[in-house]
Amino acid sequence: MSALSVKLQTENKIELLLKIQAIQIFNFSVDNSLSHQSLSPEHSYSFEINAGTLVDATSKIIGIDFIAKIFTSQKMDDKVCEIALRISYLIDNFHDFTKIKDNKLIVPENVMQHLVSITISTARGILFEKLQGSFLSNIILPAINVSSLSKIDSDRPLIQ
Repeated sequence: MSALSVKLQTENKIELLLKIQAIQIFNFSVDNSLSHQSLSPEHSYSFEINAGTLVDATSKIIGIDFIAKIFTSQKMDDKVCEIALRISYLIDNFHDFTKIKDNKLIVPENVMQHLVSITISTARGILFEKLQGSFLSNIILPAINVSSLSKIDSDRPLIQ
């Protein structure tokens, strides 16, 4: 079990004990049409990136769903690539930092952000590897400041 320390917004410091339980790729697609293959290596692409979460308190698992779509223009009307994956984290000390409020399980936002950050970094590597040898081999998923994302709802998986 890997140990990662996360300083929560409160004065308390929690040691987050986790391991990656599973990485599942649900979809990977590239549109290899001739019109796309003829795009210049310097062509500028646009990204649509979404993340969602699911929590299973009984199993102590937090899953992060991640979907990235790549488009040939800022209009986002010509999708050239998509990847959808889920990384499931087994949290050994799950109950040390979660709480129940109004019959709802609460996971601290910065813990969720940390897991989303790990997921995005992992997805970046997977996408980089899958695009090698293709006309999209120069594409690298951009860095994302997860603290600037909208509040992460811990009960809304993107992938069913």
